[in-house]
Amino acid sequence: MTVTIGAAPMLIFAVACLVAYVVFRYTARDAQGMPTRGDLGVAIAAAGVVLTALAWLLGLQGNPEAVPREGREVSQHGGNGSPNRTDAPAEVTAR
Repeated sequence: MTVTIGAAPMLIFAVACLVAYVVFRYTARDAQGMPTRGDLGVAIAAAGVVLTALAWLLGLQGNPEAVPREGREVSQHGGNGSPNRTDAPAEVTAR
């Protein structure tokens, strides 16, 4: 399977990976005492924050066809626990 990715999302992902690498190296250098490896959890969290912030600031959106439009009929999933049940009562009484 081939996954295609646009230039902007690829650039955002590359920047997030670069930030994670820098944070990982910085936490290793900044550690007190014996030389140690960097903090991987902090590096991953920093990359996630950068990825989310850049995607939000640049306005990247997903596939518009995946979101149902207003007025489009949502498919029925069936079963008793379906959120799209049509046999629900029309009136709801307040208690």
